[in-house]
Amino acid sequence: MKTKKELLAALNRAETVCATMTGGLALDEWPALVAQRTAEGWTHVPGKRVELGPRFVLKPAINRVRHGVFRVKGANYTFMWLEDGSLLDSHGNTANLQVAGDTLELTMFNGAVMSYSVANP
Repeated sequence: MKTKKELLAALNRAETVCATMTGGLALDEWPALVAQRTAEGWTHVPGKRVELGPRFVLKPAINRVRHGVFRVKGANYTFMWLEDGSLLDSHGNTANLQVAGDTLELTMFNGAVMSYSVANP
């Protein structure tokens, strides 16, 4: 098994990194969620969110699988990908990443897990 340092170096060198989300809300599930919540009385703001008052807001999430580049700078990392012609990115602290086999995983606040691995050519 590789160390976190070895995995960070491999991701940083890779031309393409695959980010896979397990759990959470993915964009492909959004239409069904909107239909369900509006049937329950939630308000839908097209393309933005569904809400039930100011305290309960759901927004569209990200694609379950994304391909992009992963860059490490000091104690921080950035994952960048193209989506619908726009360059998007996410940032984090490498201390929050955990080794899981040949991937690095980030457990997010909602319990979803984002796994970063070198994409197969």
